[in-house]
Amino acid sequence: DTLVVLTTDNGYHVAERRMYKGKRTPYASDTVVPMIVMGPGVPMGVTVDAMTSTTDLGPTFAEVLGATAPNWVDGRSLLGFLAQGQTPQGWRNAVLSESLGVSTPEDPDFQENAPPQFFALRSEKWLYVEYVDGSKTLYDRENDPYEMVNLVKTADPLLLGSLSTQLKQLSTCSGDSCRTADLVAIPLATASN
Repeated sequence: DTLVVLTTDNGYHVAERRMYKGKRTPYASDTVVPMIVMGPGVPMGVTVDAMTSTTDLGPTFAEVLGATAPNWVDGRSLLGFLAQGQTPQGWRNAVLSESLGVSTPEDPDFQENAPPQFFALRSEKWLYVEYVDGSKTLYDRENDPYEMVNLVKTADPLLLGSLSTQLKQLSTCSGDSCRTADLVAIPLATASN
């Protein structure tokens, strides 16, 4: 009757993109992490590849324990994944990641040359990033899985506007409004390099 969950709150890059080692970038190496769940009612050997977030852990644990998460909680319960072994209908199409903290030399994860602060929207197709200095990047995750070619200068302005709007909604939402913002239809517009 014990549910075991193994995961982490961030990844860690070492030498990717010629950056100093660390964890404060919007790239997959820092923001996409595995989760392994074992226990009663969890199908063995099933892999689910879906947009999830650490904000989903609270609602999941609440539901597992027979409680209801408060309305102000941002995430969604993952219990449907555990019971069905697949992504539930009506699941989100994008997740927010952000790095806004500033560390000091006393912090264990201090980086002297820390990457710039950012807000990022990750969908199955796109990684769209707005940095606090005003710069932006866009990567086509299907055709550029290592997120190396920034398409922001050649991308369809309607696509950029849509991604920026959803990013702003997710970065300012709370509770139920987050569960609406993470379902916004993302245009299939293309970007050329």
